[in-house]
Amino acid sequence: FSVSGVSNGWFALAADTATPITSFTQQQISDSDVVFVHDGGELAPDYLVSVADAEPLSDGPAAATISFSGTNEGVLWLSTDSHVSGANGVPGLDAGGWQQGDLLQQANPNLSFGEAATNGTFSVAFDASDFSSNPNINGIHFVSSSVTVGGINPINLQAGDLLLTTADNNSFTSNGSSPPADLDIKPEDIFYFRPDMAGDYSSGNFYMLLTDPFGSNTEVRGLSLVEKDVWMGDYWLHEGDLLMSRSGGAEDNDIWVMRTDTLDSLNEATYQSIAEKLIEGDDVGVDLDGKIYGLDVLESATAIGGKSYNPGTLLVSLDSTDSSVGVTNQQVDRQDIVALEVIKTSLGSGAGSARVSASVMFDGDDSSGNDVNFDSSNEEIDALTLTIAPSASNTTPSLVNNALTLNEGETAADDLAAVTAPAAVGRDSVPVAEPPRQAAMPLRVAEHRSAYRAAYDWQAPAPAGAAHSVTDEQPSEHPLGFAIAQLHGVYVLAQNINGLVLVDMHAAHERITYEAFKRALQGEGIKSQPLLVPVTVAVSAREADLIEEQGTALAGLGMQVDRIGRQSLVVRALPALLRNADAERLLRDVLADLAVHGSSRRVAEQINEVLATMACHASVRANRRLTSEEMNALLRDIERTERSGQCNHGRPTWIEVDMQSLDRLFLRGR
Repeated sequence: FSVSGVSNGWFALAADTATPITSFTQQQISDSDVVFVHDGGELAPDYLVSVADAEPLSDGPAAATISFSGTNEGVLWLSTDSHVSGANGVPGLDAGGWQQGDLLQQANPNLSFGEAATNGTFSVAFDASDFSSNPNINGIHFVSSSVTVGGINPINLQAGDLLLTTADNNSFTSNGSSPPADLDIKPEDIFYFRPDMAGDYSSGNFYMLLTDPFGSNTEVRGLSLVEKDVWMGDYWLHEGDLLMSRSGGAEDNDIWVMRTDTLDSLNEATYQSIAEKLIEGDDVGVDLDGKIYGLDVLESATAIGGKSYNPGTLLVSLDSTDSSVGVTNQQVDRQDIVALEVIKTSLGSGAGSARVSASVMFDGDDSSGNDVNFDSSNEEIDALTLTIAPSASNTTPSLVNNALTLNEGETAADDLAAVTAPAAVGRDSVPVAEPPRQAAMPLRVAEHRSAYRAAYDWQAPAPAGAAHSVTDEQPSEHPLGFAIAQLHGVYVLAQNINGLVLVDMHAAHERITYEAFKRALQGEGIKSQPLLVPVTVAVSAREADLIEEQGTALAGLGMQVDRIGRQSLVVRALPALLRNADAERLLRDVLADLAVHGSSRRVAEQINEVLATMACHASVRANRRLTSEEMNALLRDIERTERSGQCNHGRPTWIEVDMQSLDRLFLRGR
C-alpha cells in the first residue's frame, strides 16, 4: 500500500511512531506493525491510498478516511491578517499557503510553545472561503463544552461550535443539514458556526449570537467565551460571560467583560452597552501599546506544548510590535501570542490598578530563527483560540460524620429530600424537594453545641415579669456576635444583639493578615519558615536580576530566594504565616511588585503593597468550608484588628443589618 495526501496525522511503524512512512505491506498490517498517529488536533485524519499486487488491476489513488474519537485535546487555532502564498516556510503549509479568513490549526508532530521554542505542524482547519467571498475573520472561540448564553431566549452552544467575528460586512452561506437563509454579518456582530459533524468543518450552518453588543455599531475584534467559573486575578468570571476587545481609539487595547446570564438574545436592549471594562490596556502594570485582535481565556490549569499556565490566564495578539508588556516588560511582536497572567484587573481593583505578568506563548518570528516562520506583515495574527475543554475534578458525593459533602454537577438523595449541586464553582445550592419542609442543618451536634450555646442562651425568653437586660455574662463585648451559618462558601452570617451581620470572609481575613504582617515587620520582624523541599522556579533573566538586587528586602519579608542559574530561582523559605502558600505563585506576585516599584529604596517605600500581596496568599479563600469555631474565631479577630472594616483594596469586610431594617424588608408592623 502507498499513501499520499495524509493530513492531521501520519502512518508509522509501531516500533518507531515518530517517523512517518508512506508505504507498507498487507503482512505488516496483519502483524499489527503499522499504526496511524493522530496529531492530537480536532480534525479527523484523511489520506489517499494506492494498492499494488503484481497484477495490472490497480487504477490509481482512491479517497479514504479514518474516524477517531476521544483524541487528545489542546491545539492552537489562529488566523492571519492577509493571504499568504507558498514558499512561506511555515511547517505543513509551506507549499500552498492559505487565504485570508482561513483558520489554521497548529498541532503535532513537534508541537511546542514558548519564546524561541515554538514549533509544530500547520493545516487549514476551517476554510471560510467555502462559505463567503473574501472573508476576514477577526475573532474566534472554539466551544469545548456545552454553554448557555442568555436567560431569556437562551442559545445553547455545543462542543465544537465556533464563535466568530469578521472585520468586514459579509454574507455567509450555510451548507449543512436544513440550512437556514444566508446570514448577513457586520463587524459589530457575533455569530457562530455549527458543523454537521464534530471535527468536520467543511459543512455546517451559521447562526447569529448577538447583534452589536457594544452598541453604536462598534466593531468587535477578539472574543472568548468563559466556559467555566474562574478567578481572573481579583475578579470572578462566570460561565457564559463573554470577553471581548473592540475598536474605538483609546479603548482598542482594553479587554471587556459582558455577563450574559440575564440577557434576552432576541432583544438588543437587554445587552447593548452593558459590557464593563475588565482590563485597561493603558494601566501602567499592563502597558499594551497595540490594538488587541486575538483573545482567549484559560479556565483551568493548562499544560500544552511544554508550557504551563494558571487558571484565568489570557492569551492575546496585537496588531503591532510592543517593546514592553506587563510588569515583566515582555517584548511582543505582531506575529506573536502573549500569555498574560492577571494579577489585578481594573474592574476588580479600580481604575489604573490592573497588572499582568507577560510571557511569549507563540513565537512566530524569533530573532534566533527558532520559530515557525511567521515573518511577514501578512502573517500578523488576528484571531486565536485554544481547543482545550475546562477540566473537571468532581468526585463521588460522600457522607462523613453526618455532614453531606457534595461536589458540583453531582446528585445525592435521602429519604427526605433530593439534594443537587449545579455546575457552578462555589455556588452549590440545596433545594428541598417534597415534602416541602426545611431540611436539618448538617452539623455534628456534639462538637458544635458549646459553640452555639453562647450565641443563643442570652436570647432565651426571660421569666415572666422579669426584665431582660444585658449583663457581663452576655455577649455585648462581641459587637459582631456569633456565627450561625456560612453562605455559598463566601460569606459568614452572624447574629449580634442588634440583628444580622454579614462578613466577606476572604476580605476580612486578608485585612487581619495584612495588619499582622505590618505589626511583625515593625516589631521583631517577619519570621521565616524553611521549606522541607525547596521549590525551583523558571523566570526571565530580568526577574532573576531583580531577586539578586532585592535579596535584603525579601529577607526582611521572611522569604529566602536564591539564584541558581541565568533564568532559574529556588525558594528556600517562606514567611511563617505563609508556610502553606503556593511558593511559586507567591514568588511571581512578589516579582511583579518588585518590577513595578523598581529600586531597593522604592521597594522599602512601597513595602505595604508587597505585604498586601503576601497577605492575599495567606487569606482563607472563597468556597472553603469553615467550622463554627473557625467562623467565630474570624469574628473575634475582626473585632480586635485595627481598620478591619475595609479590606486592603478599600472594599467593606462586613456589614450589619439591624432588626428595624429587617422588619421593614418584611413589612412587619404595617
